[in-house]
Amino acid sequence: MQITFTRQDRDGRYVTHIRRDDGVAYVVRGVGHTFEMPHDLAHLVIERALGLTTGFWGSVSDGAVFPTMTYEGGRRKPKAAQRSKDVLKANARRLVEAEVLVSVFSDTIVQGHAETSPILRYRPHERLPARERDIWPGHVSEIYAAYASALRDWSALRPGEAMRLDWDVGSRRRR
Repeated sequence: MQITFTRQDRDGRYVTHIRRDDGVAYVVRGVGHTFEMPHDLAHLVIERALGLTTGFWGSVSDGAVFPTMTYEGGRRKPKAAQRSKDVLKANARRLVEAEVLVSVFSDTIVQGHAETSPILRYRPHERLPARERDIWPGHVSEIYAAYASALRDWSALRPGEAMRLDWDVGSRRRR
């Protein structure tokens, strides 16, 4: 799946264009433009580093359509609406987990905590006492490195410029 983040202005507004592997395309008008990078980009970076195949981007890749997504083109398969409902229902708990983890890591990084900060030992446990998976130091290092790289790339964009990334975490699972 291809995901393109387009900077609209210097205030952080953005648009996300999604082209799933089945050829169907959607657009998402950015939320959370007060953050230092697009919220959707933070999801991609963190979910990819943690291998979350049932978070926001894995769900979209598997056919979920969220209310914030607007259809742009491509031929939708028969029963696509039902497929979306099924994916959203099956992934509901993990979608909440992904949202909380993105919030925890984004906040922690923006607040200037290092990847070795003890705060990362308890924040995920405090906010998600029944998580599906543990977060290891290797995950944290990968998240910090990927977040810093994405933030550098995003910060370098001028209004109207875009960065394109691929989501391939779910495709590895299906093989």
